[in-house]
Amino acid sequence: MNRFWAARFKAAGLKYTKPKIQLTTSGNSVCGKIYYTGAHYCQDQRTFAINITKRELRNPYRLAFVRTVAHEMGHHAQKLSGMLDTYNRMVWRAGQNTPTYYALSRRLEMQADCFAGVFFSASFDSLNGELGWDEWVGAIASAKSDKLHGSSANLARWHDRGYRNGSLAACNTWTASSSSVR
Repeated sequence: MNRFWAARFKAAGLKYTKPKIQLTTSGNSVCGKIYYTGAHYCQDQRTFAINITKRELRNPYRLAFVRTVAHEMGHHAQKLSGMLDTYNRMVWRAGQNTPTYYALSRRLEMQADCFAGVFFSASFDSLNGELGWDEWVGAIASAKSDKLHGSSANLARWHDRGYRNGSLAACNTWTASSSSVR
């Protein structure tokens, strides 16, 4: 993933630095408790923390772990490119737990999932032997939805969009219709 992102940043004339990675079994990380999907990105530390649980290890899809890491790498790319800082300023103005806050959060999360899809477009065949792409997207679409990340159906669509386009330019959730990021 670092090679993938370094090449994209170089092509865009931007500097790429590797994130730090923290593995934990306690659910605690360098920036607090891990609540969603077993991982989160700690932007101030430029670290993504992954909580390894029995549930995660029992997941029937090996790709689920790769998707989690690819999604968190998407947040790292958002941080390095300045998108995450812009998001933070918009959230600060909107206030926590407001409709605008949740709408912004979904746009950020779906973009990270789209970025993960772009990574998969470059690596899916080498990572997978268990599912076809459409089956994989179906598994994402059937997962649990939440207010911060949005509907699993929309997450699956953005993941698929990144994969099928193979370009980060396809991941502009910020100008997408509200219905596509719910």
